[in-house]
Amino acid sequence: MSAEQQRWEQLRAQAQGYLPADFARQVVRRAQHHHRPNRHEYVVIAITVGFCLVTVAVANWYLGNHIQDRNLTLWSVAAAQIRALRTSI
Repeated sequence: MSAEQQRWEQLRAQAQGYLPADFARQVVRRAQHHHRPNRHEYVVIAITVGFCLVTVAVANWYLGNHIQDRNLTLWSVAAAQIRALRTSI
């Protein structure tokens, strides 16, 4: 057995110490009794997704315009300096 395999075995043994003996059975039982989300939950999820998308779009639009305005200002300053330098030569 390689050192890597031994380390994985140690990690599995350590993890088993944290889990109850019937962990797999509990997971299967909970999955069988798990209810499907109802219509109200889907509506809340859809509203949350819509709100997040709108927020990201507005933030992107605002920041994009802010960055573009700043870049245009910096480029106009650079262009004015170049014009001033050319006229002084």
